[in-house]
Amino acid sequence: MFKLRAGISVLLTKVSPSLNVVRNSSVRAFSVSPVICKRTTPILYNPLPSTEAERVNGKQKIKNIEPYSREKSPLTSLLNKNAKWSEDVHTSDPTFFSRSAQKQSPNILWIGCSDSRVSAEQIVGAGPGELFVHRNIANLCIHTDLNCLSVIQYAVDVLKIEHIIVCGHYGCGGINAAMHPEPLGLIDNWLVKIKDVYAANKEKFEGINDQKSREDLLAELNVGDTVQSICHTAIVQQAWKRGQKVSVHGWMYEVEDGLINELGWCVSSSEQLESVYVYENPRPLKHQRHKNIESKE
Repeated sequence: MFKLRAGISVLLTKVSPSLNVVRNSSVRAFSVSPVICKRTTPILYNPLPSTEAERVNGKQKIKNIEPYSREKSPLTSLLNKNAKWSEDVHTSDPTFFSRSAQKQSPNILWIGCSDSRVSAEQIVGAGPGELFVHRNIANLCIHTDLNCLSVIQYAVDVLKIEHIIVCGHYGCGGINAAMHPEPLGLIDNWLVKIKDVYAANKEKFEGINDQKSREDLLAELNVGDTVQSICHTAIVQQAWKRGQKVSVHGWMYEVEDGLINELGWCVSSSEQLESVYVYENPRPLKHQRHKNIESKE
């Protein structure tokens, strides 16, 4: 029996030489003081208070916690809307879900902002399966972000998409935060990329005193930077090298009227890039390397 700082007593049940599981704890997350727990083994919370999980109607049930019905769910409105949407789709296109279950074959990768007002499918009137979507704060592509790079690689190499759309939006909170000195926490590290875009284009802001106009300009330049960052990846250049059609576009969405503006950025080959960013011979895909080796033999 151990006591935590909050005065909560918990029982540590040993399940392996290197893992302890906290059972029947009234808290789901906590930190254990090194003074209290001198061992280096991790302490994890186990949501199941017993080794045997009950199952009700084929679903796992946690003991001592009664499942609530749809009517009592705090998200009832969303569940009801989902049920209505599913019913409408079944009525208008009875085979839609069976077709969707087979595979996805989108032609477009959408890289946009996480802002709740900028829903990719909704603002372009696309249906399920038409867009492959990745969203993050201020629609960035950072070359150390394995999440974004994995999405691009899967979209280009596996789904064989032909268009990548980088869609920013005016009134972006990330852009606003990047232009102010107040620290916000962990996200400050993410926003450095936007600050870099501002610093590289500082002369373009001279004479612009209105804060909104400055943020709008930075939002547009940020989209352009993301377009270039995507094109600078070996992923996209490999696709061009093997003759695959991939175009990267820069768009801006206006929250105030719901319209999208093309910014004029459309990159479709490495010839449109600065030479320093172009790989002379991008590393081919693994299965292609095997084919090349076999052909030489």
